[in-house]
Amino acid sequence: MATLLAERTAPPAVRVEAGHEVNTGAMVALYPTVDDASALALEDGETPRELHVTLAFLGDAESVADHDALRAAVQAWAQTVAPIAAEVAGVGLFTAGEEPVTYLSVDAPTLPDARHSLMEALEATGVEPSADHGFTPHMTLAYDDRISDALAADHG
Repeated sequence: MATLLAERTAPPAVRVEAGHEVNTGAMVALYPTVDDASALALEDGETPRELHVTLAFLGDAESVADHDALRAAVQAWAQTVAPIAAEVAGVGLFTAGEEPVTYLSVDAPTLPDARHSLMEALEATGVEPSADHGFTPHMTLAYDDRISDALAADHG
């Protein structure tokens, strides 16, 4: 994975796709290039289109009072941040939730500062990102224990 792109960082978006649950969450996220996402995705896991690194989870999209102000704030932030170079640093498993989550660790030295400035920009617009968890840069591969598949795919 060479570079995460900021061009798709202006949700909130509510997405409905045939065969998938309705996604009503709002987030600011970085997405890998199409080629990198295709190379990283696991068969029967998250699709390449779904792979991302969440920078800020904003809760339900309907709880965001002013989508236009949010979009403008994120776009202004994205224009101040250089592309974020990142590498896959390993494979991991989150086990504290209802189901295990297999993920790729993302090593991006400039990401913490970029995320900090994003959080400040969001708070300045009155948007309070979720503080339920700390920030662990990662890309979810599957909502299941797929560690052996991820390791076999030479992700880490």
